[in-house]
Amino acid sequence: MGMNNITKKCFLIFLLFFSMINFAFSQNTQKADSLKALLKTSKEDTHKVNLFNSIVWIYNNSEPDIALEYAGKGLELSEKLNFIKGVARSSYILGDVHNEKGNYDAALNHLNKSVDIYRSLNLRNATALPLLNIGNNHFYRGNYSTALEFYIEASKIFEEAGNTTRLYGTLSNIAVIYQHQNNDAKALEYFNKSLKVQEKIGNKY
Repeated sequence: MGMNNITKKCFLIFLLFFSMINFAFSQNTQKADSLKALLKTSKEDTHKVNLFNSIVWIYNNSEPDIALEYAGKGLELSEKLNFIKGVARSSYILGDVHNEKGNYDAALNHLNKSVDIYRSLNLRNATALPLLNIGNNHFYRGNYSTALEFYIEASKIFEEAGNTTRLYGTLSNIAVIYQHQNNDAKALEYFNKSLKVQEKIGNKY
């Protein structure tokens, strides 16, 4: 194959990738605009809390400062309404955004608050995501042993709840921790567990 053909194919692949990114960005922008329009007419109720939280996920990876703003609004309104589940959910979301921004102390405070509230409400399954993110928090800090404890706890809850999508990712996280600890046998064990879950749900890898 000539160099010109290779260059042309590389350019076409890049163009396709760039087009996909632009399309996704455009879709997210339209969705965010629609949700913001709904905010303007929404009453100060639990539905508005959910709108704030939905907007957070649109911006979390691309514009974390905007995500942080809406996450804070969701938590503030939840507390004002005494919407306890909303406080737990918004605290989890706010913790997730702080994790993404590298504000690890703030993230941990919000995530622990979320877990505590869900436990007080006897909502065990709901604790799994904040527990997972507490694990991420410690992983980012290099506290691998502590991260491992939270990943294992979260994985058990995901398994009990049948949340296979979250389960295989968490099992992979556990494997990575064991790799960092030079425990190759355990790392291989959990990578295999993760692959089996992926096979079960039909994921290609």
